[in-house]
Amino acid sequence: MEPRNYKLVGLDILESVLKKAKKKSKGDVEFVRANSQNIPFGSETFDAVICIDNYSVPQDSLREMIRVVKHGKKVIISESEDELRKIAEKIEDYNFEYRSTKFGNYISIKK
Repeated sequence: MEPRNYKLVGLDILESVLKKAKKKSKGDVEFVRANSQNIPFGSETFDAVICIDNYSVPQDSLREMIRVVKHGKKVIISESEDELRKIAEKIEDYNFEYRSTKFGNYISIKK
């Protein structure tokens, strides 16, 4: 198996969620306990941001995800179309694409 040339980071505010994720991982993910409305990484740090959320994504969280993804890269959020479109309409200068797949609905945001 070839070593990958990227690093995975998991973020959640709940320690219980992080513990569960750590058990499922193969030890190749850095887990960070933090609020998605204040992501503790610099601007344009990540090549991609993927958010899997069963609840409404706050506008501040979406802004933070866009802030930490590199220019020209994407934020992908698994969420309901209506809720995301309401948030997306408030944030300008980004391309939004909604898709429905066998795995569920998601919106892709290109910076």
